[in-house]
Amino acid sequence: MDWQALDELAANAIDRTKDLFQTPVLLSMEGKSPLVLVDGVLLEQVFVNLLENASKHGGNTVAAKMTIRAEATMATVQVDNDGPGIPPDQVATIFDRFQHDAKKSGIGLGLAICKAAVEAHQGRIWAANIQPHGVRFTVELPLGKEPEIA
Repeated sequence: MDWQALDELAANAIDRTKDLFQTPVLLSMEGKSPLVLVDGVLLEQVFVNLLENASKHGGNTVAAKMTIRAEATMATVQVDNDGPGIPPDQVATIFDRFQHDAKKSGIGLGLAICKAAVEAHQGRIWAANIQPHGVRFTVELPLGKEPEIA
């Protein structure tokens, strides 16, 4: 665990997945990038998994965007895409192990791993369909006391 800037972790995840999208994934900051005390490799992988999931289920033409903001005690990262969304009967179970689309490859562990990783950082993750189509994954992480710069 170390202090990490969320925008750097998000930018790294975007760079690692850039070949999956026809148009670049947008990164938007609302204010200054918050520092969070996290395992940077693990949290970056969460963002990679969410972007890979967008491409896998929406195709390479899906448009994706990451938005970062900090509030009083929490940092929030939203990963939006304009893909087909989550079937309504799967929204409640999408983070359960072995939940997957039978038409797609994989065994359904990616989002379960994301949930475990975020919860290991005392955070929360959830998904919701957005209108007119698409899905938003939201990751919330607690803000600690940022280190003082000497």
